[in-house]
Formats: sequence, C-alpha cells, structure tokens
Amino acid sequence: MNFEEYRGRHFRKIQKGIAAVCWIGAGLSLTVQLLIFYMYLSNGFWKKGLIDYSIALYLWRGVIRPDILVILASACCSFAAHSKKLAESARTYLVCFSVMVCCSSIAICNVYFSFVMYLITIPIYVSMIFGDRKILRNISIINAVPFFLSSIAFYIKRPDLDPTHKNISVLVLGSLLVVSYIVCNVLAKSQEVQFRYIFNNYRKQKTLIEELKIEPMTQLYNKAALEGCMNAYLKKFIAGSYRPTVVIMDIDHFKNVNDTYGHAAGDEVLIALAGIIKEKMGGRRHAFRFGGEEFVLAFETEDLEFVKNRVQEIKDEFCSISYDFAPGEKFSFSAGISVLKEGMEKSDWFNSADAALYKAKNDGRNKIEIAE
Repeated sequence: MNFEEYRGRHFRKIQKGIAAVCWIGAGLSLTVQLLIFYMYLSNGFWKKGLIDYSIALYLWRGVIRPDILVILASACCSFAAHSKKLAESARTYLVCFSVMVCCSSIAICNVYFSFVMYLITIPIYVSMIFGDRKILRNISIINAVPFFLSSIAFYIKRPDLDPTHKNISVLVLGSLLVVSYIVCNVLAKSQEVQFRYIFNNYRKQKTLIEELKIEPMTQLYNKAALEGCMNAYLKKFIAGSYRPTVVIMDIDHFKNVNDTYGHAAGDEVLIALAGIIKEKMGGRRHAFRFGGEEFVLAFETEDLEFVKNRVQEIKDEFCSISYDFAPGEKFSFSAGISVLKEGMEKSDWFNSADAALYKAKNDGRNKIEIAE
C-alpha cells in the first residue's frame, strides 16, 4: 500500500460523513427557502416591493433551481464517497467539487442575504481536511468561478444597496477567500507531514509484524501465519469466493538424517525443500513451515488436479537432489491433501489432510494421498 492509498483509506469515512452533511444541508436549505417564501407571503412583502418579480419566478429562482442543484450535488458526493471503483484522488476531487456546487448554488441564488455569499469559503476548508495541497489549490482556483458569479448576482439583485456597500462586501468576500486559502494551505502542509510520519511508522510496524511471521531458517511463513491464512480462507469459502485446499508435507525418515549426518545436514535438507516450494508456489505467500520437518501449502481456488500435480512436481524435484554429505542418497516426503468441504471447521479441514498424510506414511511413504 502506497502513501496515497493509505491516506485515501483513512479519509473514506470522512468522505461519507461529508456526503451525509450535504444531504442534511440540502434538507435544511429547502426548509429555510420554503419558510422564507411563506414569511414573504404572510407579510405581504410583494406588495411592499421587496421582491420585484412574480411568485412563480421567485419559486424557480430562489427555491427550485438552487435546491435541485444542491440535491444533484449531494447525490454526486454520495456516489463518490461510496464508490469502490474510483481512484482515491478522483474520489476526493469529486467530493470537494460536490460541496462547492452545493455551497455555490445557495450563495448565488440567495444573494438577497449578503452573508450567504460567504458559504463559498466552505469548499476550501473541506479540501484542507484531506491534507493534499494540490487538491486544495485546484479547488481554490475553481472556486473563483462561484465568487465572480455570486458577486455579479449580488450587484444585480440588490439594487437597494449603496454601491460602496456592495463594493466593500465583495472585497471582503474576496479577501476572505484568499486568507482562507493561505491558512488552509499551511494546515494542509502540516497535516501532510503528520500523515507521512504516521504512514512511515505504519510501514515499519507492518514490516516487523511480517518478519515475526517468517521462520528464519527456511524463510517460509510460520505456524502463526498459517492460522491466519486458514481463517481467512475459511471466511472466503463461507462467502462463496474460495474453494481452498490445504496440503501437509512431511519429510520421510527425517530423524535418521539428523541422527546419521547431523543437524547441519538436516537443516540443509529443510532449506532445499523450502527453496523448491518457494519456486513452485511463486513465493512464500501460500507456503508455511509447520514445525520440524513438516510443511504446509495452501491453495486458494485451484482445483484438486492442479494441486496434486503441483505437489508431485515439488516431490519429484526434491527426490532428485544430491547432497555432498550423503553421496548417492535421495530423500523424499509424504503428503496429504484436503479440499475444504461444506460443514467443515478449520480443525476438521486440517485434521483430514493430516489423516491423509499418515495414510501415505503407513502405506510405505514417498506418496501423496487425498483425503476422502
């Protein structure tokens, strides 16, 4: 996982929270708009000339149009926050842009109340939350569009105000946008530094945890890692995603190797088998040293025929190795294979492979048996 993915995963819940706030804002906006409309009607504001166009036109311009835009932007924000296909940066951009549309729609269509124009500063603070100065800069640049539109609407729709008052209001709004960007840029930079520090510690911790799962001599995963792997496969099987298979391998007469040639020779045999396993399994991800001379292989979705052939390939290559400490002597292993079936617990699954292994040993060793 790279830094961008880590940061994006951390902020996914926040993105969903922002989407929820957008929907709440859409509901509040509609409620307030209708309440203001009712107050205008009940107080006869039209007769007093405070609104110089018809009721239908006011409903369209002041209620329907802005709230349709807010609802569409909220839907877009929800889509982005819950999407699993969008890239992390695209998701963040879409969330911030949706917030901008929500705030801009309300600000531009309701400039009768000059303070509403200050809503266009909100997208800058929202983009700062994600600690990405590039996104912050781009959103701030795009935010110049609603600033100019709301300013023009303010000049047009508020003929009752003194021009000086209008100029000062627009100047204050522009200054506030600039100051907001400067402050948010500093905060976003600080946040990015903190996240990189946390991410680097996270990677170091993951590396240490990974190293604890690796058996030092063979460089395969250990018994503890096998437990986690089998638990994960069992969950995937229950969910219908996997049809996993486990293989237990045991080197034949390994005690005789240690007793006859010494433990250093025994270690050489173990390392040789581990090397073949890693080569045939494409790395150590599905290979484990269970203990002593026992090894375990885990297959995710491969069918039984594939598993059997792969184990046979490992066995054939292992049996062909010559060792300097025992010229002319070959070593072998026995194996038991078990496919996970309906109703099996993890212990049942492992024990069935173990039973197949001991059947192979009892039948003369150097064999592969499949659990019934």
